[in-house]
Amino acid sequence: MIVQNKINKLLRDNLNISELNIRNESYKHNVPSNSESHFNVQIVSDDFQNLSQIQRHKIVYKAIESLLTEIHAFSITAITTTEFKKNPSLRDTPDCEN
Repeated sequence: MIVQNKINKLLRDNLNISELNIRNESYKHNVPSNSESHFNVQIVSDDFQNLSQIQRHKIVYKAIESLLTEIHAFSITAITTTEFKKNPSLRDTPDCEN
């Protein structure tokens, strides 16, 4: 869980987060066991208030920029507290077809 822990720390250090769910979904893909290369992340922060999805994603990618060479896939759900209250579920990502 080295990469996952780094993601957690970087996001918490750079955003005011009220909820953070990080799911390592590498097992769904054609990678060696215990890999940390595919992540599904839900970030709840009022830092995203009045921002488009693209602006929100840019903030998240900037926060984890130092890890991008270690991550193959990074699915982001970046929402505000109000949006989270309306729909708290973490969006699923598809399994690899290979």
